[in-house]
Amino acid sequence: MRPIITLILISLLFSESGNSHSKLTTSTNTSFQSGEKLSYELFFGLINGGQAILSVEEKEFEGTKVMHAIAKAQTTGLANRLFRILNIYESFMNPVTGLPNKAIRNVSEGRYRFYDEVRYDRERNVIISQRNGEKAVPVGIEDMVSGFYNLRRTLAGRKLELNEIIEFTTYFSDEIYPLKFRFKGTEVIRTRMGRFRTLVFAPVTEVGRLFKTDEDILIWVTDDSNFLPLRMKVNMLVGTLKCELIEYYGLKTPLTPLQ
Repeated sequence: MRPIITLILISLLFSESGNSHSKLTTSTNTSFQSGEKLSYELFFGLINGGQAILSVEEKEFEGTKVMHAIAKAQTTGLANRLFRILNIYESFMNPVTGLPNKAIRNVSEGRYRFYDEVRYDRERNVIISQRNGEKAVPVGIEDMVSGFYNLRRTLAGRKLELNEIIEFTTYFSDEIYPLKFRFKGTEVIRTRMGRFRTLVFAPVTEVGRLFKTDEDILIWVTDDSNFLPLRMKVNMLVGTLKCELIEYYGLKTPLTPLQ
C-alpha cells in the first residue's frame, strides 16, 4: 500500500451505492494558491513509517499556464530500511477548470518500478497512456492528485448536509475509479499545531478486503476557507494507519487554531 496521504486512501476505494449524492464540480473559487506546500507524517501503529509532501505551483506547460501539483511520498527510518518506497505523482491542471491536461505516475517500491505518463484529451473524452494506449473515459475525468485539490475547490462556499455524499471520477492504474466521500459532521480535534474545528468525511469503502466496516477511513478537514486535510485514520484488518499534517507554507488564508 502506497503511503501518499489522500492518495493512499483513494487507491483503496471502490464504488458503492448510497443516498444523498452530489456530483463534484470544479469552480474557479479555489481554496489554495500557487506556492502552497503541505508536509505530513505517516504512522503505522506507533511506528513513524514515512512522510509525504503535497505542493502546487503555477507554471508554463506547452505554451499555456497550468497549476503543477506534485505529491511525493517516501518511507523513513526503520520502514525505509525494511522496504524502501519513493512514489511521485504529478498533475498539470487547467487553472480555471482544475482538470488535468497530463498526469505522471513514478513509483519505486523495493525492486518494483513503474512509470507512466497520461494525456487527457478533453475534446474526445479519452486518455492516452504511454504504457496502455488510448482509452475512452467519462467527461470531467480526474487524476488522483487533481482530485485532491478539486475536492477542496468544491467545498469552498458550500454547505453540506449530514451524510451527504460527494463523488467524482478518477483514472488511476489503467482503471476508472468512482470515488465517494460521506460527510459525517463536525468535530474539534487537537493537533501539534493546536485545536481546530474540522469537517469529518468517511470515504465509502468495500467491506471485507481490508476493512471491517464502511467507515474505517476517516478524514478531518479544516472547517475554514483552506479545507486542509489535518488528519487521516485508516483502520484495517492488519492494523491502523494514521497521517497528520505537521507543516505548511503558502496558504491562501491564514490557518488559525481555536483559543
